[in-house]
Amino acid sequence: MKKIYIGLLVLASLIVLSACGEEKQQASARAERAAPAGQAASPERSAPAPAADTVQYEMMTRQKTAGDCDPAEEGCTHIRLVYPKITRAAAKAALQQGVDAELLKPVFEAGAAAANSPDGLMAQFFTLYETTLNDDPASAMFGWAVERTIRVVYNTPRVFAIETGDYSFTGGAHPNSMTQYTNFDARTGKKLTLNDLFQPGYQQQLNRLAEQEFRRARQMGAGDTFESAGYWFENNQFRLPDNFFINEHGLSFFYNPYEIAPYAMGSSEVTLSRAALQSLLRPDGPLAAR
Repeated sequence: MKKIYIGLLVLASLIVLSACGEEKQQASARAERAAPAGQAASPERSAPAPAADTVQYEMMTRQKTAGDCDPAEEGCTHIRLVYPKITRAAAKAALQQGVDAELLKPVFEAGAAAANSPDGLMAQFFTLYETTLNDDPASAMFGWAVERTIRVVYNTPRVFAIETGDYSFTGGAHPNSMTQYTNFDARTGKKLTLNDLFQPGYQQQLNRLAEQEFRRARQMGAGDTFESAGYWFENNQFRLPDNFFINEHGLSFFYNPYEIAPYAMGSSEVTLSRAALQSLLRPDGPLAAR
């Protein structure tokens, strides 16, 4: 029986490591597109320079490990932050404040106080890790990891949009990942909402257009229920998330894993073109202008 128990434990460990490795590779790939690895803050060298009339920025990387280990290897407890530092913009201070608000959000505890600097956020992470390790040494069996990558996804004279990608692993069946988008008015630094993009009374028509595109992209017939396709919309009624970003194609809405489907189905996205949205747009709004 002892041999069987040990064998099952090893098998479970391999499954967890495999799941962790696969998702970590995806998160690392996103991070590497934004900035190279490094121990101290350093500007991104490979990112193309933004156009002169858009927000100017450089990518920074901060990283810290528990002991002398390689974050690319499983079991290395570490935190890695990749983010843009605004170097020139009409609303430089306001835009940096908006970026920092996403960068310094609590890593694990919703509602907890945000850190006041990247160093403060890393300190929060290691304090929680060490406290948990003291209370439950087995929790460090695979090491902890947090990687937060903020990259610029759209940058025009009117719009500055960022993607905040969070990857975390603290044990369990698999890592967790979350992607959040934030759109700013590049001229003022104000965070944009759908009300800033569309004329009053847009909600029902926007939802209808998005449902049509969601179904078309997934080859769902008009009579197919979302439940039968594996989605979890309440009462089988399509709904848009609050998570959206402006891009060169138009407007994209993003559902994180577990939001409308099982973890195995991953994230979901639906994109509507400017042409499809034309009748709903504010003529002088950020989405109408490029």
